This record gives sequence, structure tokens and C-alpha cells, in this order.
Amino acid sequence: MTPHPRIVVEPPDARGLRQVTVDGEPAGGAWSERDLRRVLRHAGVPDDVDLADRATVYWHNADSSVWEQRPWHRRATITVMAAGLFGSMALLVDVGSVDAVNALTFAGRLTGLLFVLFGALAGVAAVASFDYWGKRTLRSSGALVLAGTLITLVSTGLLCFLWLQGLEYTPHLFAFVPLWLWSLWSVWMLCRSRAWESVPHPRRFTAGLTTTALLTTINVTYSSVYQPYATQPVALVEAKFGTPRPDPKLAAIHLPLTIRIENTGMIPLYAIASQYQVEGRRSAFEQRGRNDTRGEWQKDRKESKDSEFYAGSATFQRVGSGSIISNGYWFETKERFTQEIVIQVPRDADFNAVTAQAWVTFLRKDRVRIADEFKLPSYSWEKGAKKISLPKDDPGRKRVSYVAYQGEISHGNNFINVTRRVRYLTSWREIDKKGEEKYVSTISPAGSPDELAGELERRERYGMITGTSRRSAISFAALMNP
Repeated sequence: MTPHPRIVVEPPDARGLRQVTVDGEPAGGAWSERDLRRVLRHAGVPDDVDLADRATVYWHNADSSVWEQRPWHRRATITVMAAGLFGSMALLVDVGSVDAVNALTFAGRLTGLLFVLFGALAGVAAVASFDYWGKRTLRSSGALVLAGTLITLVSTGLLCFLWLQGLEYTPHLFAFVPLWLWSLWSVWMLCRSRAWESVPHPRRFTAGLTTTALLTTINVTYSSVYQPYATQPVALVEAKFGTPRPDPKLAAIHLPLTIRIENTGMIPLYAIASQYQVEGRRSAFEQRGRNDTRGEWQKDRKESKDSEFYAGSATFQRVGSGSIISNGYWFETKERFTQEIVIQVPRDADFNAVTAQAWVTFLRKDRVRIADEFKLPSYSWEKGAKKISLPKDDPGRKRVSYVAYQGEISHGNNFINVTRRVRYLTSWREIDKKGEEKYVSTISPAGSPDELAGELERRERYGMITGTSRRSAISFAALMNP
């Protein structure tokens, strides 16, 4: 008859786990009598061993009736802890992977890569949580769970901070806010269980975790706050008349117009709307001079009209207009674009001058991405055209026709995107019943430019600027006698 090996069952620890040794060698821990038989089987002890035989089994300081009191509490803790860490992994990888591959700046890509690495660590910590809240066979499981929890606390805290700046609804809100609350609970639970005691090198662990958290915070702050505002975009727009030439066959004068656009700054720019306008200027000559009363002066200032002593109030008639460059075209730094246009002016026109001006609206390319759909025009007079919501007409102005462009835009930093509502870029040219033409560009949530509240803030956030040329003018007398 083969003798049974000597078995010692230690008293339960604070969690109710009892360590087991067989022939003086550690065999593992057991939560219950059924679990004890499983441990003994793995140690080579026969299944029919009599646990009540004192000659075979020694129950140290507690008999066979003393086991874990609340197994459901431990299992619930494991479930919540692992679910939170797996959720953190999914969020961090989802947020970071976009910037790690597509961020518009090096700092943004570095931050995205750090978030992906943090997500991977959170996944490892989720697996380690089963061991730490279980039998703790791995010495480093507590350190991994603690690291994953603290990373979640810092990362979701940064996302909450960015969200508080806008207080807008976003689907990710239901991820990072609950995870931030979960991380507070997890840190409290880990402090209660003194998880840091299992850290192999506490000082190195603390220094490494603190350095990583500071690096992440600095990168997010630099790429989201400092960098976009440290360097301002600069663009030059010019419109100049050339030498007029009379048409040999027609009663018209050909007036060349050169429009030049140059990105003179250090930031790449999108051109999202452009227009030039050539107008004939009329003003009646007054030999004796105007009776320039204060009322007339105030009227001219209010209507932004020119005021001359020997000429009446000026009126303008559109001679030519159009777009300069395709919407969505982007300029590298120092890149220049030139367009040559020829305007025909009737010789018998009653103008005393012809003026020209050009406008281009830009977006910073280092701060925003524009969907390709923005490049597709929608014509209001065509049936089946894409429905685009435009702001209500100004009082006294009735929109007749328009050409509109609209597309979703996203911030160059994905941490901003997940904490803000979706934004749409809308640009359109319109004409009213009076024949007056204008162009407008807006950035608005939910694709509705009617939501103009915070428009200035959005323009600044996405780096929208408008470059306007000086008004170029040539007298009609110079046209007739080039």
C-alpha cells in the first residue's frame, strides 16, 4: 500500500484563499474544498485522499469548514475590473490609432502612438486582473493592474478636460466619462488591497509611470492647444489691372486682370472659397462741389461709400465675377498661384472708373481635414441636387440662386474629434433679386449653418482666415486712351 503524501493546508488570508503544500513543496491556493481537491490532483495526490484523515492532512489554525466567505464579491470585482480595463484598451486604441497613422504633426503622431501603447498595456492589465484578484501566482500582476488603472485615469482625465472646454454631445462621451469614474473606483480598490507591495522596483515603477503620464499630458497639450495657436497663417491676395487694349472689331476694351495668391506663412493652407469681382464705378461730376453736410457724410460712412467733394455718391455695377481657384485646393508654404483674366468693358459705358477686388478664404491644413465631398458643387436650380441647409436670408435680401459646397471636416487632432460634435464646412456663392453677388463660408455642427452661435470660436479653432486684396482701380479715361 502506497502511503499518502503529507498535506498542509494553511489558514485563509484576508481574501479567504488557503495556501497548500505537499511534501513541503507549495502546490497552490484553494478557495474551497472542491478547489483543494483540484490543487491536490495537479500535485499528484490521488482523488480518493481522505481530507479528514489527520495523519494525511494537517489543517493549520483552521479546520476544513473555514473557506472564502463572499466568493461572489471577488468574482464581481474581477468582472468589473477586467471589463473596465478591456474597455480602456478599446477606447485608447480607437482614439490613438487614428493619430498614430494620420496626425498632421509629429507631436500628434507621437501622442497617438503613446495612446495605442497605453491601450495595449491596459489589455495586458485586464488579463493580469484575473490573476491578481485570483490566486496571485504572478508576482507582477498587481503592478500591471495598477499601471493599467493609473494610465486609464490619466488618459480619460485628459479627454474629460478637453470635453469640458466645449461641453458638446459626442458618442465617445459614454466611454471616457464612465471609464474615468471607473478608474477612480479601481484606484481606491487597489489602494485597499495594497497593490503597490507587489511592485518589484517601486521607485523605478513610480518614476516610469510619472514620466509617461507627464509626457502624454505635455504632448496632448502641445498638439491640441499650444502648437495650433503658436504660429499664425499668413496669405497674400493681389488683384492688379494690366494694360487695356481696344478690340479692333468690337466696341469693347479688353482689360487684363492678374490675380495672385501666395501662402507667405509657415503653415499649409486649404483654399475653401474664392471670388473676384470687377465693377464699374459711377459718380456724377459736380462743378461747384458737393454740399457736403454732416448728414450726407454720415450716410456715406454708413453705406461704406466713397466720398468726393466734386462728385456725387458713387454707385457700382458688376462687370465681371467668378471663382479663382477650386474649393479644397491646398497651398504648401511659399506656394504661389496666378490667374490671368480678361474683362470686356463697353466703350460707351458711363463709368468713370473700373475697380477689382479678390477674396480667398483659407483653413489651416495642419489643424483640419476636409472630406472629399466638399469639392462637389450643388446647384440650387437643378432638380435632384444635394440638399444643403443655408442660413436664413438677411432682412431685405432675397436669395435667388446659389452654388453650395458642403462636407464634413475633422480636427487634425483626434482627441479633439472624440470630444466634439461633428462639424461641417459649408461654402456658397449666391445672387439675389437685385443681382448682387456674395460668397460665404461657415463651420457649423450637425451640417446646419443656422447654428451660428460660437461661429467666431469655431473659426479660430479650425484656423479660418480670409485674405482680401486691395481694391485695384483704373480710370475710364485711361481705358479709352491706353
